[in-house]
Amino acid sequence: MPQTRIGTSPTDYWLYSPETGYDVSRGAPAEATRSIATHKGNVKLAVGRSALIIIDMQNIFLHPEIREHKAGLAAMPKIIDAVKASRAAGVKVIWVNWGLTEEEVESMPPGLAAGFTVPMPSKLGKPRVYGLDMEINVDGFDAGRILMRDQWNTRLYGPLEALWKEGNAAGTDVWINKSEVVYL
Repeated sequence: MPQTRIGTSPTDYWLYSPETGYDVSRGAPAEATRSIATHKGNVKLAVGRSALIIIDMQNIFLHPEIREHKAGLAAMPKIIDAVKASRAAGVKVIWVNWGLTEEEVESMPPGLAAGFTVPMPSKLGKPRVYGLDMEINVDGFDAGRILMRDQWNTRLYGPLEALWKEGNAAGTDVWINKSEVVYL
């Protein structure tokens, strides 16, 4: 069955055919590859050179008490399935999430810090500026300081928290605290 090559680099390319799906193994030996079924078809990958990366699936972005993110919540079953399939294939799962330290806040570039500074209406007539020093309180529940490490708001949302703990205990998952906006 003929495959279409995607990419022109001799070492960085994918192969695709409607019958077999995507091959992103980049020429790895067959014994070092696994196929994973996805909602877009099968994906063949090189286990030792691949990872599933999950970014920002935290309470602050998904929990309905803080923010309603319908697309993020709708993605949950697919993410759970992808994590389980990746682990079964021997692929690392990497969780990349906000988890700032005081030092990171103090040294944050102004351009990044400005993104976290939000003017909000105030009863005093002037807007109040909320930023990284803001505490989140949801109906009397202390969700912690916004985006800071080890706070409820930076924990993974719902069933993902248990999924992460399971993978951490098994040695299949890695957690990365980020202090910058991630664009992959």
